Amino acid sequence: MWHKQGIKKEVSPILFEKKPVIVWVEISVTDLTNSINFYKNVLRINISEEYIFNKRMGVFKNEQTSVGFCLVEVKRMELNRNSVKPMFYVNTMFDSIQAVNKFGGVVVTKPAIMKQVGEKGENIIGSNLIDGGVGFYAEVEDPDGNVLFLYSNS
Repeated sequence: MWHKQGIKKEVSPILFEKKPVIVWVEISVTDLTNSINFYKNVLRINISEEYIFNKRMGVFKNEQTSVGFCLVEVKRMELNRNSVKPMFYVNTMFDSIQAVNKFGGVVVTKPAIMKQVGEKGENIIGSNLIDGGVGFYAEVEDPDGNVLFLYSNS
């Protein structure tokens, strides 16, 4: 209950529950400078080097979403690769794939067309992500072996 100007009002605790959403993602890298260069060129975004909680990070500058993304420098990578595989929209798939190769990454799955389909268990992508439900998809690795997906309309 809360009181305001002498008025008592019941407030449901459900109103204050937050739904689980992703608000921050860290990608572990062993060479922050090299990785910032890779991601800047592949994704064509600004990344600033910052210290957060005494950790050296490359913070993605993205005003389009509330999800924070960053690269965090670690002394050594674990033997297994990342289990979270982010998907990034890129303006031009061809340019991004060239940048993957040029800046030390690996193209795991060459760009392929994906389209949104019905209930038959085929590939489905969100219609809000790619205009017309059709786009290109590729799986790549950064210089540290972290897997990420790229998608684009062209």
